[in-house]
Amino acid sequence: MIDRLHYFGATHRTAAIAVREKLARGPERLPRILAALRGAAGEALVLNTCGRFEVYLAAPDAALVNNPAARAAILNLPEATARLHLQTLSGREAVRHALRVAAGLDSRLLGEDQILAQVRSAFSLARREKACGPLLSALFQAAIHTGRRVRSETRLGHYSRSYAALAAVAAVDRLERLDGSSAFPDVIVLGTGILARDVSEEIRRRSNAGLLVVGRHMDRVRALAASFRGEPHRLNELPALLRRAGVLVACATTEAPLVTRNMIPTSGGRLLIDLGMPRNIEQAAGELPGVTLIHLDMLRDGSAVEREAIEEAEQLVAEELTRYQRWLAGRALAPRIVHILDHAETAPGGASPELRRALHNRIMRLKEEAAA
Repeated sequence: MIDRLHYFGATHRTAAIAVREKLARGPERLPRILAALRGAAGEALVLNTCGRFEVYLAAPDAALVNNPAARAAILNLPEATARLHLQTLSGREAVRHALRVAAGLDSRLLGEDQILAQVRSAFSLARREKACGPLLSALFQAAIHTGRRVRSETRLGHYSRSYAALAAVAAVDRLERLDGSSAFPDVIVLGTGILARDVSEEIRRRSNAGLLVVGRHMDRVRALAASFRGEPHRLNELPALLRRAGVLVACATTEAPLVTRNMIPTSGGRLLIDLGMPRNIEQAAGELPGVTLIHLDMLRDGSAVEREAIEEAEQLVAEELTRYQRWLAGRALAPRIVHILDHAETAPGGASPELRRALHNRIMRLKEEAAA
């Protein structure tokens, strides 16, 4: 039954950021994609984050996974993109990949915090859209359980890495190097989602710099600004705000850049950190003199992860993979057990002691096969 599970997708390991941002989909488009995948395969789940776009399927065969044209049509992509940049996995490797993703072992920041919440969110959406059936439901319950165990039972969970923290460190470092003498002492946070909240919290933990929160929906902007002693601002105020801020951290959901080259003042040095997917800042902005533009794949955590911490997490993933395989084996045996029970019920005169013993022995052998 494990051969019914499939995966295709792109991550930082398999595709550059320019490719991944073409795959990224806004939350309003995911229900339609899930419906199309469910119709083509049976069960589907989409994990869409700043670092990856992944599709998990439970299907009778690998027809969709092995057909780049069909994948491209569902995702509205050029066929060449689907053929060249979407990695495919099936069976045990697809299951193992899902568990490693939730554990933070497949992230560019090993052990990152946010991915587990993103897996939960993807699972919740797939269930809400009735795209997730018994096989994927069990798989992602196992994945979430694996992620929790890795964070609570292994040393990898102690690293607590996040893109928000890295962005905040870079922002505060830039402000400190300006030594308070700059005419641009403020930090702009563009966006109001979970990542923007995390960035705001990390900045406020490290600095009392002016925090300018910018977004489209003013109720969310005001709420986020109030939480971290910031100023709320509308999106159309952004060009004026850039004249007083030394750092911009952009993490909004958008189909096209919200910050263009001509918005950036040419006087003074500025740091632009783009955490968006697709990217929020026009790449030409990084060509301006005195401007440093950093995107997701350029953020680095200088601290190394101990090899033993990774090995502990990988061992735990292996345990949970075995547990899931046993569940699948037991599920596959259910029709055979029902057949045996039906035979016992319909036997003339009911089930004799000999038949009961034979039935018991047979079921015990089936259980042993499932556990093997």
